[in-house]
Amino acid sequence: MDINNLALDQKKMRDGVWRKHPLAPDARVRVRLRGCKQAREWWAENAPREGTFENGVKIDAEWLALECLARVYLTDWEGWTDGGEPVPFSHDVASEWVHAPSLEQWANVTMGLCDDAELYRQKKAKEAGKS
Repeated sequence: MDINNLALDQKKMRDGVWRKHPLAPDARVRVRLRGCKQAREWWAENAPREGTFENGVKIDAEWLALECLARVYLTDWEGWTDGGEPVPFSHDVASEWVHAPSLEQWANVTMGLCDDAELYRQKKAKEAGKS
């Protein structure tokens, strides 16, 4: 097998890949792959916050993982509304949504979309006719 068929597109690694969202067939998110360089840098900078309190909120590992989803892994979205009004993407709104207890399922499913590195590689190989 040609090793180049396994190489990931660096632009997509940097900007993210568009994924249909399983909870909303008319909406999609653009996510970076888990373990990307930007996430490693974010964790190096933010891990020391664990165990602190900020604005009355205890910063624990789960909070940090969700915040990394909002600040790093999510890079855009389309088709999401709030009360029927379109919601343009912003990291601040993403942060509100991932930490909202009522949106826990959305946050978990969205985080799962970041784990699709192998599916992305398979799609790239298929597009190259090397499936």
